[in-house]
Amino acid sequence: MAQQAHGAPIPIAHPRPVDPAAAFASVPNLQALVGTRSEMASVVEWFTADQQALGRRYDANGSPEQRRRMRAFYAGWRTRLREVNFDKLSQEGRIDYVLLDNYLRHRLALLDRQETMRLEMAPLLPFADTLLSLQDRRRDLVTIDPQAAAHTLAQVARQVDSLRALFEPAGRGRGGEATDGAPRSGAAPQVSRTVANRAADELDQMRVTLGGWYRFYDGFDPAFSWWVKDPYARLGNALAAYARTLRERVVGFSPALAQQAGANEAGPQGRGGG
Repeated sequence: MAQQAHGAPIPIAHPRPVDPAAAFASVPNLQALVGTRSEMASVVEWFTADQQALGRRYDANGSPEQRRRMRAFYAGWRTRLREVNFDKLSQEGRIDYVLLDNYLRHRLALLDRQETMRLEMAPLLPFADTLLSLQDRRRDLVTIDPQAAAHTLAQVARQVDSLRALFEPAGRGRGGEATDGAPRSGAAPQVSRTVANRAADELDQMRVTLGGWYRFYDGFDPAFSWWVKDPYARLGNALAAYARTLRERVVGFSPALAQQAGANEAGPQGRGGG
């Protein structure tokens, strides 16, 4: 027995003994579980592994190559799944078959919905595929031309500024400043608040993707850093400013809320020039 400071013994609590019968009753019959494995289990495991691998490979969300590859992936799996003889499967196998087929149909329907939304945003984001294709080419291990990349970023930045100017009164920016010399030509695209807000979120996501692309080459290739550093920073700022303008002028956010929304969506690595 342990002793208290004044000498009285301290009682020691012992754990209650485990009831073997109660513990055994809480565990299922494992032999029964072993015998009920679905014939489709390995198929589902293979599909899951492939899907995860493609998600890591095509990480520029909404890029042309990602859209094409994922649609082909889900459609191809549906075609192969129909080659399985459903009538010869066990009950567990049929359940897995139906669940996998429903999931594939859901993913294809989701791609269709995303394509519809992409087309709705296209007037606001005509440069999206150009930017996201940069990450696609990096993932394809295409040798980069730093001068050409800098030219692409500079072109997109001018396009972004021109679009933003359409939403600013008399071509003026937030606070009345000039919109980086961007010409005000034509009328602003007519879109709903929902589409504009979605486009602003996409702009923030593009900054994140662009930041990952830039950091991959920066410092490793001195020529890339020399050519691309300034156009990249300017484009990052242009994308951020355009997202704020859409949130303020079209969606109706206050300036403070618009800025906070952009910071939350893009995160630290997507702010400013990345």
